[in-house]
Amino acid sequence: MLSVSEIRTLIKERPGISLRDLALHFRVSPGMMEMMVSKLVDRGDVETVVPTSCCCGDCGCSSEDHGKHYKLTLKAFREMEA
Repeated sequence: MLSVSEIRTLIKERPGISLRDLALHFRVSPGMMEMMVSKLVDRGDVETVVPTSCCCGDCGCSSEDHGKHYKLTLKAFREMEA
């Protein structure tokens, strides 16, 4: 069973990770992952970030085309380091 602790750890290891990549990593649907990440957002452990550009900038898309991205809050990062 997937826990929010596992999700928080991966977000710490990969700041700016997308919802899509989280869902693929844990082999769950994007809807299920968004529900679980929203718990971390509500607790103040994770925040949504808007990437300035996609991976290389050559695809011609806007950052919004790649969905939501997440990073740990400073508070959560410090708690995990303690």
